[in-house]
Amino acid sequence: MSVVTTSISPVPTHDVCVVIPAFNEEKLIGRCIQSVLDAGLQADQIVVIDDCSSDRTGDVLDRFSGIHVISNP
Repeated sequence: MSVVTTSISPVPTHDVCVVIPAFNEEKLIGRCIQSVLDAGLQADQIVVIDDCSSDRTGDVLDRFSGIHVISNP
């Protein structure tokens, strides 16, 4: 009987960036970010684009560490 061996190539890894647009989302942006964190996506980056919010969206975003916020004044 002969033995056949094969090598399995490693699974390629992918960079994952989650981009979240926000405009006056103080009531929901926290839950949105937390759901991304809880989803187990292992995102390399979470970027929130705050598009001229006039509510407390920015204050909510300040509570999260490790996310990138782009503010459109």
